[in-house]
Amino acid sequence: MTHQKRVEIADIIAAIIRFAKEADQITGGHAVPGPTSVIDGADSSRRLNVDVVRSEITESDTHVVLSAAGGEVSLRLRRTGTFFVSYGTATFEAATRAAGSAFVDELSGWLSTPLGPAADSTDRSGPPTALEGQFAELSYFFDAEGAHWRRFKLCLGNDHEQSDGDGDGDGDGDGDGDGTAAGEFFLSLCDDNRRAWLSEKWSAYREDLLRAFDDALGAGREILRRKEVAVIGGGAWFAVPPDWIVSHCRHHTLVTNASDSCTFEALCLPLPRQAPGLSLRGRLEFVLRSSGQEECISRIVAVDRGDIDFVWVEYEYTSTNDTNGGSRRKALARILFAANDHVQLSTTFTFRPKDASWAVPEWRRIVDSLALGFWRP
Repeated sequence: MTHQKRVEIADIIAAIIRFAKEADQITGGHAVPGPTSVIDGADSSRRLNVDVVRSEITESDTHVVLSAAGGEVSLRLRRTGTFFVSYGTATFEAATRAAGSAFVDELSGWLSTPLGPAADSTDRSGPPTALEGQFAELSYFFDAEGAHWRRFKLCLGNDHEQSDGDGDGDGDGDGDGDGTAAGEFFLSLCDDNRRAWLSEKWSAYREDLLRAFDDALGAGREILRRKEVAVIGGGAWFAVPPDWIVSHCRHHTLVTNASDSCTFEALCLPLPRQAPGLSLRGRLEFVLRSSGQEECISRIVAVDRGDIDFVWVEYEYTSTNDTNGGSRRKALARILFAANDHVQLSTTFTFRPKDASWAVPEWRRIVDSLALGFWRP
């Protein structure tokens, strides 16, 4: 069914005000803390969830095949010694460059670092090469469901000393950039041998990590340069292509592409994910009901990225083209709420169905780049 009206930022503001008044009546003006859960030894940084499709684990060797969105790579961790913690060599491999490139595409989104097309001057028809590095097994922990996880630090590159002197005893080098490592990140591996996730150590490693993976396992692509946008009101940032046009309105920030065929609007709210009254999904449902979009509720998608929670939904509406005699045509919009413990961001993204092949991937890149709070990753 075609929805006839787009949900405007003004609609969202009005719905949030109504929600705040209703929540105030429910709670008597007192904040009600939401449920919290503590995962001992885990982290709340940006995560990439991956599937473990095969595993072979012995006392000295951990070999797993990781899969994400059709991409697949193998990782072999071979223990060579112990210095406070177990450490050894780490080797990533891919069966084909197609499988490796698809996996690197997921890394690109996780690292909020988009890649361009494969370089014409680089021959990538041959088999992928191994990507070498080191690992240190840091700890183990139990999640809220009681599952047992092992946590590793992975370092791509060589010439790192076994004792780094930075106080964490992980044997990953001296920490002053003297080694040849492309970067470091963490792997959490569940003992059910089905689940794993990757998480960041430092955002400064993003480009070097992505280049290392794509050069060895993928298509040897270049990093796409982006323009950072700060949302009016503070506390939120995202990145868009350099030729997109940024406008700061009274309550929100508006970004349009060069041809004015799609828009991204962002409204920053001082309302964290554990605000009283409703869950993040519940707040989006409230906005949809208030705007006459009840039929969209069953299509809401929820995502936990680790550092930020998302809920979003796509719907169809009829737009008016003022530049073409006021003609009416079908258009698509996506409403997204994102929140962490400090800030909530509501966004709308509109585009034409014929542009979906490039507009939807661009929306994903923008969402991947979202940062909320008082510091940027």
